[in-house]
Amino acid sequence: MPVGPDDTVRLAAALGAPLGAVTAARAVLDGVERRLDLLVDEDGGVVVGGLRIPDGTAAVPVAPEDPTHTVWGTARTLVRTLVGPQPPAARVPQMRGHRLRVEADGRVVCDVEDPVAGVAVAAEDGVAVVEVHPRAGAPVRHTARAVRVSAAPGADFRYHADGQVRGPLETRTWTLHAASWSLLVPSPALAPEAS
Repeated sequence: MPVGPDDTVRLAAALGAPLGAVTAARAVLDGVERRLDLLVDEDGGVVVGGLRIPDGTAAVPVAPEDPTHTVWGTARTLVRTLVGPQPPAARVPQMRGHRLRVEADGRVVCDVEDPVAGVAVAAEDGVAVVEVHPRAGAPVRHTARAVRVSAAPGADFRYHADGQVRGPLETRTWTLHAASWSLLVPSPALAPEAS
């Protein structure tokens, strides 16, 4: 059963997993199996709910330091209280647009000469769907079994997957694993009625 704040259980809810204890127990006892696809990268990393590579104009927040309960942590807190509020979390600026090479089953979808506004990859109905948003023009959509994204020489990229920011990377390949796992979800008879 998914437990936690809304942002931590968003993926589970999108997949149809019950969020309440009673509904989850009913799904375990009387639910139906829902087969789902996965995207797996070359290092064994798994993406369940799709991924996106943003355009690079948004700053990526730097993770704040872990709070410590030591004498130094207490002293730091006291100094911060006396000095005043700290400025917003530091941000690392990124270049405007990515110069990426995107390949779908070895076919070049876009190359590094043309910056992209973003890339999205999702597992849908037994195929990987890659959508490239060029800086100019309409999005380009392809289906494939494997998607490879590479940054221009000397550059890197980050991607968002299942609520996490990953990278920086120079290249990453995702391979589709169709119907490779299952989730017990409430059967239609157990689903709450719409009001």
